[in-house]
Amino acid sequence: MIGEIPYDRYVFMMAQGVDGGGLEHSNSTFLGFPGGYLDSENTIRQLLGLVGHEFFHAWNVKRIRPIELGPFDYSRENYTRSLWVAEGLTVYYDKQIRRRAGYLSPEGFLSELNGELFQYLFQPGHLRQSPEEASFDAWIKSYHTHEETYNTTFSYYASGNLIGAMLDLDIIAATDGEKTLDDVMRLLWTEYYRRQDRGFTPAEFQSACEMVAGRDYDAFFDRYVRGRTELDPAPFLDHAGLRLMRDLTWVSA
Repeated sequence: MIGEIPYDRYVFMMAQGVDGGGLEHSNSTFLGFPGGYLDSENTIRQLLGLVGHEFFHAWNVKRIRPIELGPFDYSRENYTRSLWVAEGLTVYYDKQIRRRAGYLSPEGFLSELNGELFQYLFQPGHLRQSPEEASFDAWIKSYHTHEETYNTTFSYYASGNLIGAMLDLDIIAATDGEKTLDDVMRLLWTEYYRRQDRGFTPAEFQSACEMVAGRDYDAFFDRYVRGRTELDPAPFLDHAGLRLMRDLTWVSA
C-alpha cells in the first residue's frame, strides 16, 4: 500500500484474557483480546481486524501523522483536529488489509461498512459534532462519557472510516480508476514523513487529496469534515455500481 517497510523487525505482543484493544508503537504493537475471540470465524475476523488496525499504525500515525502528534510535550494535552485521519482512516484500512490479504470477502467488506454506517446513522450525536470537532474534543469528551454522550458526540474512528470510504470511491471515479486513497497516503508518506520529517496539517491533508484526485474538495471537507452535515455515501457508492437500500443493505446496482 505504501511501498516501503519502515522497520527492520516488528513485534506483536499479545495478551489473551483481557478486554479487546491495542496500542501502536513504531516497531511493535500490544494487543489484548478475550479468549472467546478464538472460538468462532466471526470473532477471529474481529481479531484480525484489530491486528491489521494496529499494524497499519506503523505507517499511519507513527510516521504519517497529524502535525500535532509528535514531537510531544508530555507536560500537557496535545490537541489535534485530525484524529479522524489518524484513527478513522486506519479503521478503513484494517478492512482493506484483510480484503487484499484474502481474509475478508467482498461481501464481508461491504457488510462491515454497512454495520458501521448503521451505527453512524442511528446515533444522534453524529449531527452534533463534526469529525474535526470530535478529534479536537477527544481529551475532554471521548473518554469521559455521561448520560448525554450518545446524543451529543460521535466517534472520530467511525466517522473517519466512512469518510475514508467516500474519499476512496470518489478518487477512483475522478481518475478513471488510476488513483485511490492509497496514493494520498503515499503522497503524505513521501512529502511529510520522508522529505520534511514532520506531520501534516488539516489543510495539507485536503491538498493531498486534491492533488491525487485532480479536483477541488473544499465543498466535501466543509460539509463532511469541518461541518456537521450528515454523511451521505449514496452518490459515492454509485461510482462502484452499489446502491444504498432503505434497509441499509448494500447490493449491486
